[in-house]
Amino acid sequence: MEETSTDLAIYNGSDIVVQHNKLIDAPRYFSLQEQKFFLLLLSKIDPNNNDQNLSFRVDAKNFATLLGLEYTNNVYRDLKSITKRFLSRVLEIQEDDTILQTHVVRSIYYRTSKGYLDVKISDEIIPYLIGLKSNFTQYKISQAIKLSSRHAIRIYELLKKQETIGERTLFLDDLKKKLGISSNQYKRYSDLQKDVLEISKREINSKTDLVIDYQTLKDNKKIIGIKFIITSKKYMEDFINQSEKEDVTTHKLHIQQIQSIIDYGFSEKTALSMTKNLTAKEIQDALNAVMKQIKKGNVKNIKAMLRTSFKERWNTSTYVRVKTKRCDQNNKKISNKNCDLDTQKTSQKLFGFLSKILNKKAS
Repeated sequence: MEETSTDLAIYNGSDIVVQHNKLIDAPRYFSLQEQKFFLLLLSKIDPNNNDQNLSFRVDAKNFATLLGLEYTNNVYRDLKSITKRFLSRVLEIQEDDTILQTHVVRSIYYRTSKGYLDVKISDEIIPYLIGLKSNFTQYKISQAIKLSSRHAIRIYELLKKQETIGERTLFLDDLKKKLGISSNQYKRYSDLQKDVLEISKREINSKTDLVIDYQTLKDNKKIIGIKFIITSKKYMEDFINQSEKEDVTTHKLHIQQIQSIIDYGFSEKTALSMTKNLTAKEIQDALNAVMKQIKKGNVKNIKAMLRTSFKERWNTSTYVRVKTKRCDQNNKKISNKNCDLDTQKTSQKLFGFLSKILNKKAS
């Protein structure tokens, strides 16, 4: 392999990772360090490049720093251990009725005296990385590389693919497969939730450009899938900036309010649409009104009540007035119904009385 490969520059957080969606959805049994090595390689590939011979030069010191390793005399031993495992990993990419099994990297040359290693990407995976015109996902490596959970990185990728839609539903078996979780792991949902879903949610929400939440899908009482709610922080902030000129405190409150609505299961776009013409105070009043009724146990359909609360601009006393009005209307209907029954009974008695008189005269 020639030593004139493209230099892999010091990672600066500005490089873009681009992958075909079939590669995004392919199961990945990578460790955290292997996952980061994979992203590092992808971030240096120009998706518009038509060169089918993808080779890269990786600075050993930068590589070690990215993986959290100290650059000592043992660093090459540690790096070789990581890349050796990475070379053994097999990706399975679904193509209609065909499954492609391939490695990401074909070869790695360690130039220890010069402080770098040369990496050659496998030919079979190149079509999923370059010349992509559609059906691909891209994001900045800086968003994913700082995540400290391998599952968080994968969930981020899977949800980034559906960012514009605002949600993604995955059956549990499919989700585990995409995350590289074996069938004998996390057999109890509570363990999966605690060790995978909640950790990933916290990391993604605090460290990336997405805010996510999730709901369980059930078949009777059995949990069979997860519905993820996906929100772009930038889209949310841009929308609010355009819709209202607010001071910093109100602006932050408005963002928190939108997230509160999303937490109830709405998509980002729906939440923004429902509150488009409302002030921060009106949104908060409506939220407080619904929360008050939830605490009282008066809510059967939270999403329906939230929609109504924003539409009618509720506050904490609105629901009482609405309920009283409905009661008055119901009482009026009941009263009218009772009057009709009384009239009917009176008519029956009168008809019976007249019948008796007519019968006597006839006899």
